[in-house]
Amino acid sequence: MEWKSLIAGLVFTMGMYAAKCGIGLACGWTQRESRRLSFIAVAALAYTLLFAGCFLLLTRVNLLNKLLIVEHLVKWAMAVHAAMASLLLVWGSALLKKPAEGTEPVRGWLLFALPCPVCMGVILLTIAFVIGFFPENALAMTAMAWGIFAVVASVGFLATRCLGTRFAPPHHVMGTMMVLAALWFLLTILVVPHVSELPDVFAMASGAADSARGGENASITTAIVACCLFGGGIFLDRFFHTH
Repeated sequence: MEWKSLIAGLVFTMGMYAAKCGIGLACGWTQRESRRLSFIAVAALAYTLLFAGCFLLLTRVNLLNKLLIVEHLVKWAMAVHAAMASLLLVWGSALLKKPAEGTEPVRGWLLFALPCPVCMGVILLTIAFVIGFFPENALAMTAMAWGIFAVVASVGFLATRCLGTRFAPPHHVMGTMMVLAALWFLLTILVVPHVSELPDVFAMASGAADSARGGENASITTAIVACCLFGGGIFLDRFFHTH
């Protein structure tokens, strides 16, 4: 396996998914006039839990022993991925055909903001590489991967907020993004590691997992609890201020 090309493909793919997430959040932001802070906090918490869940899965479960199940899940994820690409392509084309005067809200931003099965798989594989290459600092490097994802998503969010409404109506911007995302989704089917390459990836992560377990268990648990309390606090604050 060409590790360099595989790692480059994963990094590029995860970066694109982060940008897609930021674009989706920006489009959702414009349609939510209230509780915007809660909206962003919930999205950040969801992706934090996703990264933490992938880390816990890789450090506590030997996926090599469950490779058959993983292979079936990957095939299922690819099928869902292709279906989502088709939906985005049709939906985006329909939005582009609408007149510029249309102002009805577009719910398609949810497909951008929420992680698709392949996006979750890419995050899992990226963390597997992190654990394999940096077993002694696996938790810190996983947090760094999350931070990079958050930064790229923030750039996508700010760019869409600053530039999106200047060139076209919101639903035309959303339609264009949907078509581009659909084409990208189809391309990632070729970029994401094939099922035959999964044993090599998980073997590297499993071999280093013992080093990552040690004293980091309490740290990751504390981080998850802190994120949940933070998100819950924001939600309760907004709830009591609006009721």
